[in-house]
Amino acid sequence: MADENYSYAPKYVQIQNYILQKIESGEYTAGDKIPSVKQISRSFELSRNTVRRYVRLFQKCGIPIKELASMPSSRIQEMFSEGVSRSQIPSQRQLELEALPPEYSARLSRRGVTVKSLYKEYHKTRPNGYKHASFGNYLMRYRMVTHVVGHIEHYADDQIYIDFASDKFEVIDNENGECRSVEMFVSILPCSHYTYCEAVWSQSKQDLIKACENALHFYGGIPMAIVPDNLKAAVARSNHNGPVINEEFAAFSEHYGCTVYPARVRHPKDKALVENAVKLLYRQYMQMSKSLCSTLWNL
Repeated sequence: MADENYSYAPKYVQIQNYILQKIESGEYTAGDKIPSVKQISRSFELSRNTVRRYVRLFQKCGIPIKELASMPSSRIQEMFSEGVSRSQIPSQRQLELEALPPEYSARLSRRGVTVKSLYKEYHKTRPNGYKHASFGNYLMRYRMVTHVVGHIEHYADDQIYIDFASDKFEVIDNENGECRSVEMFVSILPCSHYTYCEAVWSQSKQDLIKACENALHFYGGIPMAIVPDNLKAAVARSNHNGPVINEEFAAFSEHYGCTVYPARVRHPKDKALVENAVKLLYRQYMQMSKSLCSTLWNL
């Protein structure tokens, strides 16, 4: 309800404008039941006391809805703003924060960038700015409006998403002590978000099949479908008729009694959950690297 007409205006102004729009549009007429305090509180993420204050303002005016709807908007605005001590003119720090979400939202898609890291950057240059909760709320609401996505209903044992991290990781080879690059295989069950990660030496067919097999043993069951990216180890080629699964991976899926349903090319949201799991993996890896470097530095 609140998201349809999102505004950076104060919450009490948003509620006021929402109710006035319903009255002026004729959606609310005499005898109609308006949303409850609880419903409005949830929609606008406000305390019920704040909502009750504006209900009291409406009751206090004593004007029937039909007559109220015929009044000029400026007069209604004046009546509903009565008793509000806070100025509706945004402060300087609010104006500064409102200018940042477009840039910060774009940077959130980069590897290793989090709301926490963005807030540290914001607070460093603006020590008297908003607290972390308000900062995150502004950013979240901006993304809710500009990054509209649909909801996908997932079911247990339906699918398993698999992918490789785009960048390689570094590990120590136990046999010779040398530092070697590895590929990171990631799988996730979309219904439960249960995630499995494994380091493999390459993205070859053999390593992919072995990692998938280990993931199935880890989960303790077989899904109806495996959803990979269009990686060469799984997909031989793609044409206008759809992707063609290579023989080895097709034989693997047939052995376990499941199908292979590759995601569409250049449509990462088809398997957004595993993409997010890869981001979390990078984040944890970077945090561990920083912690290790800090420990070694203090030795």
